[in-house]
Parts: sequence; C-alpha cells; structure tokens
Amino acid sequence: MEDELPDHVRDYKLETTFPKKREIVHIYDDPDAPPSSQRRLECWKSDKRPIGRGGQGQVFLQTCTSGSRHYTHRAVKTIPLQDGGGKRRYIRELETIVKFSHDKYSKYFVKSLGWYEKKDSLCIAMEYVPTGDLQTYLRDHPALPEDDSRQITSQVLHGLAIMHREGFAHRDIKPQNVLIQQHPTPTEPGSWWVKLSDFGISKRLEAATSSASTVIGTVEYMAPELFYQNSLPDINYPAADMWALGVMTFRVLTKSSMFPSQRHVFQYETRPDTLFPHGSLDDFRISLDGQAFIRALMKPKPDERLDSKAAICHTWIQSWMPSAPMIPDDRSESSTSSSGRSSFDEERGMTTQVSNITDLPNAFQTGSNTQPTVIPRELLYEVQTQLLPAVEMGDEAEVELLLEKGADLEVEDGSGWTPLLRAAERGHEAIAKLLLEKGADLEAKEASGRTPLLWAAIRNHEAVVKLLLEKGADLEAKDGDGWTPLLWAAWNGHEAVAKLLLEKGADLEAKNGNAVGHRYCGQ
Repeated sequence: MEDELPDHVRDYKLETTFPKKREIVHIYDDPDAPPSSQRRLECWKSDKRPIGRGGQGQVFLQTCTSGSRHYTHRAVKTIPLQDGGGKRRYIRELETIVKFSHDKYSKYFVKSLGWYEKKDSLCIAMEYVPTGDLQTYLRDHPALPEDDSRQITSQVLHGLAIMHREGFAHRDIKPQNVLIQQHPTPTEPGSWWVKLSDFGISKRLEAATSSASTVIGTVEYMAPELFYQNSLPDINYPAADMWALGVMTFRVLTKSSMFPSQRHVFQYETRPDTLFPHGSLDDFRISLDGQAFIRALMKPKPDERLDSKAAICHTWIQSWMPSAPMIPDDRSESSTSSSGRSSFDEERGMTTQVSNITDLPNAFQTGSNTQPTVIPRELLYEVQTQLLPAVEMGDEAEVELLLEKGADLEVEDGSGWTPLLRAAERGHEAIAKLLLEKGADLEAKEASGRTPLLWAAIRNHEAVVKLLLEKGADLEAKDGDGWTPLLWAAWNGHEAVAKLLLEKGADLEAKNGNAVGHRYCGQ
C-alpha cells in the first residue's frame, strides 16, 4: 500500500508497535533533540467500544498514557483493509486528510495527527472533538435561531470553498460530518465554531471525471444528478456539495428533512418553484434572504447553482460578517500574506483573481516625485470587503495592511457594524487601539443602537472597556432598549467591568426603558 501513496502522505505515517491488545506505541525522532538523544515513545490506550462510525470505518477514542507533547485524547478511525475500490478509497481519504491538516486550514477542518497500519486495518488518528457532531446536537436541542444557523452554514461553506479551490470535492456534506469545536450555552453565550470531517468519499477533481459505478453519498443530501451518474458523462461534484449544503442548512433551521426519500428529490427536480418548502421556513420565521440562499443552492441544474465562491458573497452570509472569514490560499508565494484575494460578481460569483493585498499600491504614496496612486475600483472593493472579516478574525497585521491600502475605517456590513464595533465585541484590544489611533468613530452604532463600549461591556472585555473609556467613550450611551454599559455589565454579572465603569463615574441609578435597574452588588 505504501508504495502507492504520495510522498506527503507517507511522511504522515507513524512508526508504531502494538505491545498489548488495544495498546499502541508510536516512536518519534524528536526534531528539537540532538541526534544522540533517545527516541521518544508515545503510548496510547484504545477504548473497547467505538464512539462513532464514519465513511467505511469505525471511530475509537484513544487516551494517551505517556509521552504525548500536545494531546491527551484523540479519535482514531479504523478502516478495514481491502483491495480494489476499497483500497483506492482509503488512499484517497488519507490524501485528503493530510492535505487539509495543514495549520492554515485548522479553523475549518478536523486535523489529522498521523496514520498507521495494523494487520487488517488502516488507522487514521484525528484530533478529538468531545462536543460531538452537529446531527447529535440537533437531535438533542430545539431548532437553532437563524443567526446561529447562519454561522454554522458559513463556516461549512468556507471549508467547501477551500476544498473546491484546491481541486477537491467533499461529496458527503451532512450534519453528521460537521463536528462542533464550540457552541454557545445559556450560561456562556458566544459564537459557534464547527469543522468539516470524514473525507472517506471525497474526490480530487480532474479535467475529465469518470462516472462512478455505484451511487455514493447520503440519499437525503444527494443532488438529483447523482442518482443518474451511471448514465452521465461526468458529474460536477462541487455543485453537488452546494446542493447538500442547501439541504443541510434547511435541516439546521427547521430540524426537519427536506427530502425524506429519493422520490421527493425527483419530484422537487421537476417542480422546484412549487415544491420549495416556503411554508416550513416561514413557520420558523426565516428571513427572505435565508430562504433565497437555500433556493440558490438547490437549483435542479448544477450549472445554475451558486458555487462556493459566489455563495460567500450572498447577502445572507455577508449580513453576519463574523461568519465570513478570509480563505487562506497556500498557492501564494508572498511571505507577507498567505491569503489570496478574489473579486466577486453578485450573480456569477468569482470573476477576477487578483494579487495579494500586499501587492496592492498604497492609497497615498509620499515622495518628491510621487503622485497619489489611484487604486483600481475592483481592487479597492477587495480592500474594503476584507477589513471587517480581518477584524473579526483578530488578524492585526492584516488590518494594519488593509488600512494602509486605503480601507474605509467606517465601512459597514448590512447591520451597521463597523470595524471598531466588531473589534470591541470580539475583544480584540490591539485592533481596537489601532482603529482608534486611525480615527475610528468612538460612538458608532449598529442596528440595535449599541456602541463599541456597550458591546465591550456586554461581552465582558475589560481591557477594551478600559481602552474605550480612556479615549472618551460615552459612559451613559444607551442602546435601542435604553440599556447603558453599566446596566449590561451588572445584568450579566461582569463585576470587574461594572466596577471599572463605576470608578469612571457611571450613573449607579440608571434604568432602562422598562425601569429595570442594575443588580451589581459590589458597590
């Protein structure tokens, strides 16, 4: 088997021994130790029962008993070794997992920790995500609010965009293959963070893609053309991924199946306008933008669906900017920035591939013989649209670079969020300081009427609260419901922030429009 693997996949193989049943020992040459040093042993113990099943195999939890430098637990997918098609599938899975285990992809994909062989099986070690998968979460919880669903969809979409750009299709997008790194709780509000997993039937795309001999995928999430793949000359697998994302988004929003059977898929294919489930989405008060997004992914004809690049620019995705981080591009040769940039057309998706932001001219260059540089409109658009995502991701260097290239300090998303508002809400103190030094509006308000200070107080970002107060932020600013920073800090139990606000002179007797006073008890 090893002779058939690409070099980069062979490099991920772990030298392994099996001293006892369910015991695994890996042997490492430490890169930080001198050549004369002993090799490091890493010992693992596997649970007896599987914790799950993925494409073509079972998943076991393993616990490190000694020697680990980074992880105490890992999930190990065990795939029975076979010949022929089965062998090609697990080689493909290894290739895909290794490809997307690079650190720059870690926000979007479950990371591989290496692989090893046993007598009758291939074992792929992955980072362990104890929160579990999205399917289990949906089963045990009520339907998610639209904003939560949008975060999840956007992150899966960005993972797909990376795969498609690199010439891969996932081919099994569904909630079971979306693992939850973190999620908000009633006591700990916050953002969602999900990762794509299970590349067992992923496919590297080629110039001519031959048809498969069997239908591969999960029926509920399969695009119509996949049921005819034996009779079609080729399949647009990225377009099939987008269909599956639409079906998954519907399930996350409604907790119901859009296509209970293959028959329902065929019926929808012939009458998409009349059979689109507006009623179900209306029952959950899903916005028109959200419904339009799903419809755009679920066109019966593959070439009419939004591709991943165009979907990122859809209003529903863009209206919640934290869910639209920049996509890393490992094909760039720039040492300053690893992110490729692309211009998007609202209807057709990507239209022009442009250079890295580092290659753009400065908005204004100084010097005795230098005139101000006029940035081409499409490049300026690129600069403007990337500032908010860079702020949300906490990428200080990227933010500084974008500002140097002429990005608008007060650029807003569809809900009125400016870069400073987002930096305050996310707790990115250094970025907030940079924006303030550049002259950002200290009292900017988003759609709910909240200022940067209000958001910093709500999210308990004490350092940002202190910074904003030092810059002269309005202590008594009120949001649309009449809540001040002190009221929010007190209500949420953020004692240190409340104390800081009181020290700066916040009104201890402030009340909101409903006459709800503070409950801070530390005065």
